Amino acid sequence: MELFFYLLTPLGLTILIESVIAFVYHIRSIKDFSVIFFTQILTNPLINLFALFCFSFNDAYLYGLFLFIGESLVLITEALIYKIFIQNKKINPFYLASLCNLFSFGIGIIYCLIDELVIKLFPFK
Repeated sequence: MELFFYLLTPLGLTILIESVIAFVYHIRSIKDFSVIFFTQILTNPLINLFALFCFSFNDAYLYGLFLFIGESLVLITEALIYKIFIQNKKINPFYLASLCNLFSFGIGIIYCLIDELVIKLFPFK
């Protein structure tokens, strides 16, 4: 059950963040938002499972390297999906995927740091 929440929380936050970014950059059709939604359902759990696997190495260098490779593959995959399926052709799909991933990854890092800080400040066990 813990793994379920480990995958569900980042997925929900990523969909929310990337939908807001897409809206700001003039994505308005339900079809385009559906593409973004289903792309995240495809890629987000995979990258989070991959990150969990990489974390098990207990080596910051390997974790960072593998996470960089994984995130790069996700970025390319999302950009290609956006290029093929998003109807709004005014925005570059690589730019959209990059911006969305930058914000969702950055906010995810901040979320994890705050979560760790709260656990250290308020250890309820």
